[in-house]
Amino acid sequence: MAIAKRELLSALIKSLDRSEKRFFTSHYQRRDKEEDDKYYRLFQFLSLGGDPAAPEIRAELGVNDAGQMANLQRHLYGLLLESLRRQHRRHDPVIQVQEELDYAHLLYDRGLYLEALVLLKRAKQQAKALHLDLHHILILEFEKMIESRHITRSVEGRMVALTEESRQRQTIQDMTTRLSNLQLTLQRYFIEQGHVSGLAEAQRFHQMFYHNFTGPFFGRSTFRERIGRYRALYWYHYCMMQLDEAAIHAHTWVEEFAKEEALRLRDVSLYLKGLDRCLTLAFFRDMQKEHQACFTRLVLFTDSLPGNRQSRNILRQNKLLHLRTRLNQLLLEDAPELTEKDSRGFHRAIEGLSGIDRHKKQVLWFKLGALLALTGRYSKALDRLEPILNDRQPLRYDVVIYAKILFLLCHFQLGNRELAGYGINNLARYLRRIDYPCQYPRLLVTMLRSLLRGVPPQETLTALKQEAVTLREEGSERRELRYFPLEKLEVIARSFTNR
Repeated sequence: MAIAKRELLSALIKSLDRSEKRFFTSHYQRRDKEEDDKYYRLFQFLSLGGDPAAPEIRAELGVNDAGQMANLQRHLYGLLLESLRRQHRRHDPVIQVQEELDYAHLLYDRGLYLEALVLLKRAKQQAKALHLDLHHILILEFEKMIESRHITRSVEGRMVALTEESRQRQTIQDMTTRLSNLQLTLQRYFIEQGHVSGLAEAQRFHQMFYHNFTGPFFGRSTFRERIGRYRALYWYHYCMMQLDEAAIHAHTWVEEFAKEEALRLRDVSLYLKGLDRCLTLAFFRDMQKEHQACFTRLVLFTDSLPGNRQSRNILRQNKLLHLRTRLNQLLLEDAPELTEKDSRGFHRAIEGLSGIDRHKKQVLWFKLGALLALTGRYSKALDRLEPILNDRQPLRYDVVIYAKILFLLCHFQLGNRELAGYGINNLARYLRRIDYPCQYPRLLVTMLRSLLRGVPPQETLTALKQEAVTLREEGSERRELRYFPLEKLEVIARSFTNR
């Protein structure tokens, strides 16, 4: 197996848990070949954190040139994957279906095509039950090949039935592929453009969506078709900032999984992604009870998952989801209570996150900083904003802008008026330079300048609220208002002092 970088081998070994290392060790220690001993010694060296490029491991293995070492690493990578497949095949039905297909090929190559058909029949039943459409198509094509080359007479009308079944599967796969392509197109649009702004852009976006969207017929649709439809509709309404409609499709997505227990356990990640969408929309719409209900559902589900390897991996990946949801739940409260212990716990949890991009971490730092500011701990809030403000290559401008605004509010509250005045001018220039499309940050800059001139806080907030009335009607501005909700801003502004 070709691997582009030796770091891939180290990353794979690092991801193994104790049971997987023990399984690999017990399996390959039973072999007496000298070459296998080299693989095992290399595995042990890398398991202890050794560098694959270290000269001492070459000397220990008796390897002289880089080519030999690369071959050892490549083969060890393949052995580890084979070991993982052997260990987890009993718990992973997808591996089982693929194995049945592989075994059928082996039987066919030996001329045992009737026996191969028996295995294919069993594999097809599993693939159909798990909605593994691609596997189902591969199995059908293999069955068609056998029937076309050998008159098996296994079942009367076999060829007609295979042709009809293949045609139906092709239609289903075509629909799921089109829906997944559309969903990726909508996600790419959101990443590059953000939410739709302006009537002309909304019309173009609407035409693009319905030109590519064809919903499945519900009487005959499969599980994957329905999930694909809900995901595409969710992204359409979310990009259009039609949050109530997006929430309907996100909840339907989750309920569709709730009705299929086996599929929910098979694709835990996609189910959790649906819950994540429900939580995000509840937060954006300021629905505290709905957010709490979804969070309770999330916790109950993740706590009930069996402790196999797949579940542990998913739980590790979704620490981010649990952490963000807890922070959002506090931000939704009218008077959030953040103890010092909780603050330290959030800090450690964010620092301990791995395998996610820095932007997602920065969002968490901002939320924690906002909570600290709301509870009057301005100096600590400034510390939490440092990872955002020190990033010289930000992935998204919105987090940076609102971190700068929170930074200025905290310094204003701490009495650092000169620093705040300098920062306000810098922020105004920054907004002009990047040509930020939304108006809400500019209104906040105006409010900060008014406070700096000595205008009473209540008067500045009243003016800001009047300006924000029209912004609430703009889809692209509604999301901005969640960074600094006027109600939360009023909590901080009430205690402004003119030091």
